[in-house]
Amino acid sequence: MRKLLDGIGLNGRRIQMINVSSAMGGQFAWSAAEMTEEIKRIGPNPLRDAIPQERHSHQQERHPYAVPNITDPPSTA
Repeated sequence: MRKLLDGIGLNGRRIQMINVSSAMGGQFAWSAAEMTEEIKRIGPNPLRDAIPQERHSHQQERHPYAVPNITDPPSTA
């Protein structure tokens, strides 16, 4: 999967797989925080603006193939 992401210009470090059970809440929180920091180090999604947006920036709906950026607000849908 990382090679695929690298191949399309997304940086394979944007994906990570971890195994945690429901009893490992602390480990999950730590892993999520680490991944968030890694994404911040990597920077914005380079494909975010690759697909033209037909809507104004104040509207949340995006082109169906647009890749969301980690800094985007959560969807209300």
